[in-house]
Amino acid sequence: PTILNTLSNNKIPLIVNVDGFKKNVYNHSVDTKNTAIGIYRNLPVNVQDYANIKNIADAALLHDFGKVLIPENILNKNGKLTPEEAKIMHLHSSLSNDLLRTKDIDPETLNIIKYHHQNRQGTGYPIITTDYRPDINTEIVSLADKYSALREKRSYKRQMTPQEAIGILYNEVSNENVRPEIYDALSSYVKKDTQKNNIKTLNNYFGIKNTAPQQSQSTAFFA
Repeated sequence: PTILNTLSNNKIPLIVNVDGFKKNVYNHSVDTKNTAIGIYRNLPVNVQDYANIKNIADAALLHDFGKVLIPENILNKNGKLTPEEAKIMHLHSSLSNDLLRTKDIDPETLNIIKYHHQNRQGTGYPIITTDYRPDINTEIVSLADKYSALREKRSYKRQMTPQEAIGILYNEVSNENVRPEIYDALSSYVKKDTQKNNIKTLNNYFGIKNTAPQQSQSTAFFA
């Protein structure tokens, strides 16, 4: 009933878009999981103690499950979303939680799934309610999701290089949406993964920051 009410209120037809999910979401979900695990493994040991690798891996794989209910013309639009379309796209994280909460999934994992587009400043989505529990696990999955989205070629944007993506995501640190340790862990993971020496950690970032493209942080990048 909750899902049907959400769809009805937003004039979304009840269509389970399995083909669109496979084409547009599945590979991204697997990549987000691998990136999130990579971030965790590159965290300082004392920071790892506050994280839960199982919750991180499960949430990263399932975080976009609700996109199976997002209309194909929005999910794969070749261009910028209108405000109304963006509002519908932003429902996917709540829909993910609603679809999965009757399953045998840890509540902490569900919290990450629901709020993976929220941040420490509370300026993301969905609107924070009493169930919101900001933690390091959510920040890890959120940053992994954004990195994967930037690295993918999508209908509305080109594929970015690892260095471009890392450069853009530095804004997440400067805006205090993610802890510097998590950003550094992502940078270390990317450097090892690509076997290149031009991806630097936060401490040395200012030497390469001007090489990153001056992109506006459209929510479409991170959807």
